[in-house]
Amino acid sequence: MQRILTITLNPTIDCTTGVPELIPRRKLRCEAATFHPGGGGVNVSRVIKELGGETTAMVAVAGHSGQFFRGLILDAGIDAVFLEARGMTRQSFAVHEGVSGHQFRLLFPGPAQDAAFGDRALAMLGDLLAADAYPYVVASGSLLPGLSEDFYRGVADLAKRHGSRLILDTSGPALEAALGHGAYLLKPDFLEAQALAAALGLRDDDPEPLARLILDKGGAEIVIITLGPDGALLATKDEFVRIRPPKVEMVSRVGAGDSFIGALSFALAADWPLEKACAYGVAAAAAAVTTEASELAYKADIDRLYAGIELVSRAPQNHSAAK
Repeated sequence: MQRILTITLNPTIDCTTGVPELIPRRKLRCEAATFHPGGGGVNVSRVIKELGGETTAMVAVAGHSGQFFRGLILDAGIDAVFLEARGMTRQSFAVHEGVSGHQFRLLFPGPAQDAAFGDRALAMLGDLLAADAYPYVVASGSLLPGLSEDFYRGVADLAKRHGSRLILDTSGPALEAALGHGAYLLKPDFLEAQALAAALGLRDDDPEPLARLILDKGGAEIVIITLGPDGALLATKDEFVRIRPPKVEMVSRVGAGDSFIGALSFALAADWPLEKACAYGVAAAAAAVTTEASELAYKADIDRLYAGIELVSRAPQNHSAAK
């Protein structure tokens, strides 16, 4: 299997803890914290490694917290190359409230950068792609403040130039700006797909016309809209496939989308058929929600759930481009 390159420009130190009850104006004694290296592409690399694949993570780190992050990712056994950024690498907190069973997730923005940082990031990416053959490049997660919204457009252009297939998992203006620039696969969740379609003039509660519009706009060869407990819709110009997972008990939502991309890209790099690779991603997302805190999917759980996946395929229907 060839190595998969992941890109994470806004990583996070994922801190998870718990309290008996969230009560205002009181000191709350927390449980012992756990720390994981997080952020979209980093989590994707963690899942690829869990599945036995080969991956390199390109990660931006900043300040003293960035040094802590370096230690976390190296302790996780992930091969990584680091790009120095300004400021401090952000932290995110997940707090489990014992009395209700609810999980509260607090996410900070990353440190602001200047335009030169984006140029340096693209230059590093170009060097990595020139030095090694990566069949797939996974760009996942939010951009650091200050970066141009069309940054992922530059990533798509570089991947195409070096013969790599870009899997892009982002949202909002960054996703819209990347349309039509050679991404191989886009994976918005349902709300992200709705927002993108609305920006393009379509408002609909059905994922199929949303996927069709993104395909028609030249967004990518493949569009996968993840649908939470309902699985995913895989869309190409020739086929729509609904992929439904078995029922699982949700423990934490953290990392489900990244686990999906990790298993999907692992399977594609191993030359699995597209439908089976997507089904493996759905199984990974279902496995991830059964794990605690910022843990991701485990191979044994993914393989077990994959056996219960249901695929329903049909030819796509034509939909109006506006409603």
